[in-house]
Formats: sequence, structure tokens, C-alpha cells
Amino acid sequence: MADLDLIPLLAPILAAVALVSIVFALMWPYISGDGASEKRIQTVTENRTKTVAARSQAETVANRRKQVQDTLNDIEVREKKEKVTLRLKLQQAGLEITPKSFWMISAGVGVVTTVSIYLSFQPTVLVQLGALVGGFVGMFGLPRWILYKMIQRRQAKFLRELANALDVVTRGVKSGLPLNECLQIVSRESPEPICSEFREVVEQQRIGVSLAEGLERMTQRMPLQEVKFLTIVISIQQQSGGNLSEALANLSGVCVIA
Repeated sequence: MADLDLIPLLAPILAAVALVSIVFALMWPYISGDGASEKRIQTVTENRTKTVAARSQAETVANRRKQVQDTLNDIEVREKKEKVTLRLKLQQAGLEITPKSFWMISAGVGVVTTVSIYLSFQPTVLVQLGALVGGFVGMFGLPRWILYKMIQRRQAKFLRELANALDVVTRGVKSGLPLNECLQIVSRESPEPICSEFREVVEQQRIGVSLAEGLERMTQRMPLQEVKFLTIVISIQQQSGGNLSEALANLSGVCVIA
């Protein structure tokens, strides 16, 4: 009978003990420091992950910079080794004539200049000497000066149209077209001298020349920094991958600024 009287007293005590046990169990990680330790471990893990990702990104950027620098060095070495011949200058000017034809034209200009000076004045010793000097300038100086101006004019026109050509390639790559097909579109629809230069690259690929080598040959015919960077961007993209459309868009922006 006495035990039954104790039951109402024990019930609140047991409930209180159970409540304290539950509260103690919930507060134990904070009291013991396990929660702080887990947070520290999580923080360290996250920081380590961020550090590894940042280091990996930095290494990727460094590798790409090294590839760009190596490619630039290779191009500069080739340019130093390869002498700029008269044939190459004629190609840079967009003239489809041989060096022999150029020298024949130069000789004709020299003869015409000599005869013109000689017949325009009285035949004195001074006039004869002036006619010889004029003939020398007409043969060796004037044709080369005209050729130089033609090269400058063609390069300036190429640079003005290059940004539009790169935009066409960028939009084509973003839409899923292969790079070679985008280059074919540029070779068909762009104005001169863009179309002829890119057409040469496309035709060289058909006979087995790689795209990188074809672009390097275009760099020889069109020795502009923008063309060199275009060659580098495409070469690196083919070797190690990357966002080609973004790189071409950035290059296009540089061409517009220039």
C-alpha cells in the first residue's frame, strides 16, 4: 500500500530526469566542444578546397601564358630565320606577279624616267647625269616605294575588316558550327583582302596542311600583331581546349579599339 502511495511522487521525478537527460544530450556537443571542432574541420576543409581550386586556376592561367609566350617566340624565331623575299612582299601587296615580272616593270619605269628627263631639257652633261640618276631611282626606288605603300594599304584594310570576320567566326562557333566551316563562310562572304587570305588557309587545309600551319603562313603574308594572336589563340585551343568563342570575341574587341 505504501508503494502505491509513492507512485504519484516518483512520476514527476522521472519526468524531470528524462527532460534533463534530453536537454543534456542536445547541449552536449556545445558543452564538450565537439561542435566547435566539427565547425573548425569544416572551415579548414572549405578553405583547403578553395585554396586548391585557386591554385589550379592560377596554374592553368600560368600554363596558358607560357603557351602564348612560347608560340610568340616560335613565330619570332621563324620570322628572323626567314628572309622577307621580293616574292613574299608581292604576296603581302596582293600582287599576282612573279619577281621577274616586277623587275621587268621596274626596268621599264627606269628607262621611261631616263628618256623623259633627257628629252625634257637640253642635252648637257648635267642633264645626262640627272637622267642617269632619275633612271636609277625610277628602276630601284619608285617601284619599291609603290610596293611598300600597297602593302601598308592592304594591311590597313585587312585590319579594318578583321573584327567583322572574327565576329562571324565567334557567332558560328557559339551556334555549334565547326571552326573550319566558319572560316569557309568568312572566305566566301568577307570583302578583300580578308576573303582571299582566309580562302588561302581553307584551300591549304584541303591539300593536307594543318590549320595552325596555314594560319602561320597567313601571318607571313599579313605580318600584323592581331593575326599573330589569332594564330596563337586557335593553336592553343586545338592543343589544350578552352573557350574559343570568348577568346575570339576579346580579340575582336581589341581589333575594334585598334
